[in-house]
Amino acid sequence: MKLAEALLTRAELTRKVESLKQRVLSAARVQEGAPPVEDATTLMAQAFTAIESIRDLEVKINRSNMVAAFESGATCMEQLASRDALRAKRNLLAELAAAASPGRNGYYSNREIRWLPGADVAATQNRIDSIAAQIHRLNTRIQEHNWAMTIE
Repeated sequence: MKLAEALLTRAELTRKVESLKQRVLSAARVQEGAPPVEDATTLMAQAFTAIESIRDLEVKINRSNMVAAFESGATCMEQLASRDALRAKRNLLAELAAAASPGRNGYYSNREIRWLPGADVAATQNRIDSIAAQIHRLNTRIQEHNWAMTIE
């Protein structure tokens, strides 16, 4: 199985568990005299089986990510950590840009103190765009790697 296939399967199983959870919660209480639409015990068993499948896949995925190297020599796990760091930086910069952007007129009210940006919003947006491009390039390399890598 390719690593990318394992990731897709994990995502599908995660959605299945969430769906089963909602169905279990719906079946948890019924009106007096009304039969349950579904058996909560059976649904729980299906959810537990899917959760164990996710666990097994995650072990294989993580094991592969720790040893599989890119052409640069960095492991997939290191590349994923780098991507997470870039995302955190981009998110922080986006929050800064949003907070520094003036409101309609820069005033709290017409009789209040005027608020001015404490950061260069345009420069911050340029940094956000640069980091977004880095994330895109890294994601592309990770996806290529995922479709080439076979896991046990």
